[in-house]
Amino acid sequence: MTTYEKLYHSPDRLYVAIQEGLVVGILRVGPKTLFYFPANGKVVRLENCLCVLDFYVVEQHQRAGHGKVRN
Repeated sequence: MTTYEKLYHSPDRLYVAIQEGLVVGILRVGPKTLFYFPANGKVVRLENCLCVLDFYVVEQHQRAGHGKVRN
């Protein structure tokens, strides 16, 4: 479980979707080291890629098009 202390001291960012005063979803993003294994067998290491680390959408708000909304 992610706690406030862990999030405060990390480079991760938490975005919260609020609708009519209620939280309907969260999105946590942050840097991650990724490894790419191409067919030639030479491993490529990608440092500090911005990645979606975790997300949650309240069940009643899933598949409602919120991801398509632009500000």
